[in-house]
Amino acid sequence: MNHKQKLGYTVLGAVIMLIGIGVGSIVSPPLIAQRNGVFDEIQCTTLTMVDKAGNPAIDLFARDEVNGIIAFDKSGKPAISLLSAEEGVNGIAIYSPAGEEAVILVATEQQSEIDIYNPAGVKAIKLFSDSEILANGVTVYNQTGVNAVNLASHKELGNRVILCDKTGNAKWTRP
Repeated sequence: MNHKQKLGYTVLGAVIMLIGIGVGSIVSPPLIAQRNGVFDEIQCTTLTMVDKAGNPAIDLFARDEVNGIIAFDKSGKPAISLLSAEEGVNGIAIYSPAGEEAVILVATEQQSEIDIYNPAGVKAIKLFSDSEILANGVTVYNQTGVNAVNLASHKELGNRVILCDKTGNAKWTRP
């Protein structure tokens, strides 16, 4: 094959390619997934964002029993979660670096509650407000998770302080 033939085939290939591009753009215009830098709408039941190594970083989900968002730390353990577990129950959980629940905030129509856990994962303190029993209070637990001290403001019983023994039985109550 001489130089003129090679040049002819190259020009013919270029012309065919240009015709293909022109016909393709007329027959099927390009898809536009984004307009003015903003997506219109994305619908899915789970969306997981991953870091460069492919580990989950943020998980957004909508399931039959729970909707929520979970943010993970660099090691892949949960760091913070926002959940709507059932109708009328919402919560936020903050996790320790070991992946254990450290602080939980829960709100329902009748009660608001904050639970704080020690590093071993045992409940240490509970703050609550309950409209069903008309009480507000604080409970401090011992290292094994048993009631140690209760402070409460109860509509019918009044203000109360309760000190408990190691097994959680009330030993001293005032007033």
